[in-house]
Amino acid sequence: MEVNLIEDPPDEDCEREHAMTWSGWFNLGAPTGGFNAGPATISRNKDVCNIYVRGTDNALWQRAWYDNSWHPWTRHNDGGVLHSEPALGSMGPDHEHVFVRGTDGNVWQKYWTAAGGWSGWFNLGAPTGGFNAGPATISRNKDVCNIYVRGTDNALWQRAWYDNSWHPWTRHNDGGVLHSEPALGSMGPDHEHVFVRGTDGNVWQKYWTAAGGWSGWFNLGAPTGGFNAGPATISRNKDVCNIYVRGTDNALWQRAWYDNSWHPWTRHNDGGVLHSEPALGSMGPDHEHVFVRGTDGNVWQKYWTRVVEPSAEVSFPVSECVYAWTSRFQQTGTHVTVRIQLNPDAGITAATMNGLRTTWRNGIIATWSNRFQCRAANGAQQALTFDVQWVTSNPHHVVRVQVGPARSNMGMWDTSDTGDVAAHEFGHMLGHPDEYGDAACPARNPVNTGTVMADNTESVARHSNRLATFHGAGHLPVAIAPEPLEANLGGAMTIRMIDSLPRTRRAETLARLRGMGAPGAAPDGAGEAEVAFEVSGGAPGERYSYRLGVQADGAAERVVVDQLHPCGRRRGQSQRRSGVGQPRLRGRRPGRAARHRPARVPAAAR
Repeated sequence: MEVNLIEDPPDEDCEREHAMTWSGWFNLGAPTGGFNAGPATISRNKDVCNIYVRGTDNALWQRAWYDNSWHPWTRHNDGGVLHSEPALGSMGPDHEHVFVRGTDGNVWQKYWTAAGGWSGWFNLGAPTGGFNAGPATISRNKDVCNIYVRGTDNALWQRAWYDNSWHPWTRHNDGGVLHSEPALGSMGPDHEHVFVRGTDGNVWQKYWTAAGGWSGWFNLGAPTGGFNAGPATISRNKDVCNIYVRGTDNALWQRAWYDNSWHPWTRHNDGGVLHSEPALGSMGPDHEHVFVRGTDGNVWQKYWTRVVEPSAEVSFPVSECVYAWTSRFQQTGTHVTVRIQLNPDAGITAATMNGLRTTWRNGIIATWSNRFQCRAANGAQQALTFDVQWVTSNPHHVVRVQVGPARSNMGMWDTSDTGDVAAHEFGHMLGHPDEYGDAACPARNPVNTGTVMADNTESVARHSNRLATFHGAGHLPVAIAPEPLEANLGGAMTIRMIDSLPRTRRAETLARLRGMGAPGAAPDGAGEAEVAFEVSGGAPGERYSYRLGVQADGAAERVVVDQLHPCGRRRGQSQRRSGVGQPRLRGRRPGRAARHRPARVPAAAR
């Protein structure tokens, strides 16, 4: 894997104690001489996990977890010559078996039992016409084992063990045309399902139940950009099924079934660079793990465990210089919720308040949420997220809303306040003091930090220290990688997550957009971009707002108000370039100016 991660896997007890959902990646090495393709894994009970690979010598190699530790790679000196990756299954806590493609094109099996150890290899033949690549296997209960392959006719073929004997190969005449080996799973003793890559590049599923027999095929789509090779699947309990694939970006992607429905594809932004399909296993109803081949040719592992997230109503006093207030919020795991009661002055309409709630919440979420991850000492990580709940009772904070423009503070906002201003005041609610110069606080430190608490721009890691250590000692906030610009700054562009860009790159982007908002006709190229850009703020008499909306069909809108500009920039003027339709605004949130403005102070400051 092309990422700096923990080299030695910790013991399972440590994993279970500290894991917050997903761990980081761990390097499990490789057998002497390396191995071909990817790994396979099986856990026959909660205390044992085995990894198997096809070595470069075409023998079966194994690495085992038991007695709370990983043991060295060992070779199966049984005369077997593998012609595919191994496929693994278990029919009980004291049994596991291995299926491979042999050099003769047939499926071969060997098995292990606690009572008898390893058997020799058995020839299980092949479907009429043979099959592509390797076999797959599943045992939905202790009495049944099924082998599935992709035939040379690209149909699904099956051979079954039940009533204590193997039965003939049969073809699934269901119209399916497979474009990968099948991936198999079971959500109970009377259920199993098959996932494959279709000719359209999507994942397709069919399932069997004792009550209803076989379903037809269902299209489950694919991650953005598609994926390589075939899918993998695991069901850690009867209510959950996960599909994993190696995306075309070589990242791990996942689609999950829970709460009786499929949920969207998501990317694991963990720095992992996969060099094989993922191999999946589970050591219990609240555990699953993923094994892959890394770019270094080693096996790498990451795991998921369910943990009981700590949850509490948090309240603590804050005193800074001449100011004092109480921070209050609710935290569950890495999610923070602040309940705010807005009390508007007379004359402020319900429609105005509805618009302000949307603007303020969007600004708060964009500044604070999903900017940093809480990372444990063992590499486990989870995004720090935030939410605002507008309530009429039981608030953490009560805010008076007055007609703007006016000066705001933590307990008094105005109708001219932007989302950025709300994000600044939200920072006070979390317990952060101002970080701008103040004559009343000459010893304030730090100041002029270029953060949300100084000039309403961005949150930084130290603003999340308290939230990370809520999980205990050794937990730290780390930055989530920003999304890149979709095009270079020299031409038309789409801006995404501009507040997450490095400071220099963000300044370049803002300079480019300010140029598009300069006096005169909207510049050439504005209509080829599709951008929403707004920078606004300032106290009464010092207001500024740069707003530009342009889209690909040539429509463009500009609004410029700048009471701080030394040359008296035009105020409140709007220009529109001809085009079809109205400007469409898009993007995560508007960009922000680097200009310093008087930040807001807590309500208790006056």
